[in-house]
Amino acid sequence: MFNYNLIKNNIKNFDKKVLNFMKKGLLFCLTISAISSFILCTYLFLNKSILIYEIGILLFQTSLYFAVYFIISAIVINTLKN
Repeated sequence: MFNYNLIKNNIKNFDKKVLNFMKKGLLFCLTISAISSFILCTYLFLNKSILIYEIGILLFQTSLYFAVYFIISAIVINTLKN
């Protein structure tokens, strides 16, 4: 079974620079996700172009990949520092 408390305690013990890196990266991902949501809402309500849909989905996938990348890289960098 997956232990969420272990991850929570691990994140609390991060170095300040690594935690700042992760927070800024996740904020960047949230921004990209908000832009993709806006593009997908534009597709839904105004324009039925498949290109707009593909761009919105691509941006959303990219934001999720970057979020996972920032979390994993923060864990790896913190592990290597300690």
